[in-house]
Amino acid sequence: MTGTGNAALDTAASDAVARSRFTGGARTGCSYPYWRTPATLAAPPSPPVASLRPADATCPEKHEWATAPAPFYPETFRRRSIEGWAVLSYDVASWGEPGNVRVLAAQPAAAFGLAAERGLKGARGTPAKQGLTGCVDTVRFLIGAQAGQPIGAAYCVRHANTAASMAVAAPSRR
Repeated sequence: MTGTGNAALDTAASDAVARSRFTGGARTGCSYPYWRTPATLAAPPSPPVASLRPADATCPEKHEWATAPAPFYPETFRRRSIEGWAVLSYDVASWGEPGNVRVLAAQPAAAFGLAAERGLKGARGTPAKQGLTGCVDTVRFLIGAQAGQPIGAAYCVRHANTAASMAVAAPSRR
């Protein structure tokens, strides 16, 4: 029998198959697919947002959203339990629509930047007398039981220029 490389798991699997109520007698040529969930691969450290913020920015460190950004976790990376982040620069018009959205940096792949950018384009800021320019935020794509999400969930956390953050659930497969 070939196995997982884990002797205890292989023994437990053999015992479980031998006790199966569906077939009796000796088993030959049988295979049963077992798989392990991949270990989470953490994202590399992200750059400090303050170092990427333009000097002439009018965007406060924390601003309100009427409709919060809702990025979706890139599926190919969620399936392989790979975390990532993206740093976005954007402006917010006085009527609340984000514009001039640019990905300043994304790791470990550009897919995280594209997902964060798409999520931000669907957001709406609180209308104000004057628009905001030079906003910079980091969106973190995380796997696991963090920020109150269930184990195995994939979700995004938007970090503003302050310590405040907002968790946005992304679809996860069990």
